[in-house]
Amino acid sequence: MPPKLPYTHTVVEGDTLPDLSEKIYGDSSYYVQVAAYNNLNKFRNLKTGTTLVFPPLAELT
Repeated sequence: MPPKLPYTHTVVEGDTLPDLSEKIYGDSSYYVQVAAYNNLNKFRNLKTGTTLVFPPLAELT
């Protein structure tokens, strides 16, 4: 069951935005929008300890 949105996640080693997007939204393709929402320029290598917000889908489109 996906978490309630908005969802806040603290990055741990091994996390990727596509994987987190799949877990939270059920679709990995939202990772680009999540990166933009969180003002991430370098999202391929997430820094451990970074806090990410996963908003409701309506806020991403």
